[in-house]
Amino acid sequence: MEHRGTARNRIVPIAAESFVPDSGVPVMAGDKQVGITGSHAGNRGLAMLRLDRVADARAAGVALSAGGVAIEPRIPDWATFDWPQEKV
Repeated sequence: MEHRGTARNRIVPIAAESFVPDSGVPVMAGDKQVGITGSHAGNRGLAMLRLDRVADARAAGVALSAGGVAIEPRIPDWATFDWPQEKV
């Protein structure tokens, strides 16, 4: 009942240093799955991410990866949903 009416999963743009792995590769924060990769082109792509788990990973200082490749979610300017902020 706590999350009723709140979408926890969102499709979010992601970026990687070299390339984004193929579609369907789990996005991991340490040993926890936080999402799954979608379509991609080069070092940019999309991923379905569970925002509460991404927030927990950021709070713990854990980097996200997919298929052994470090990835970074990029919040688009047009997004109207709440985004997990890094602790300052």
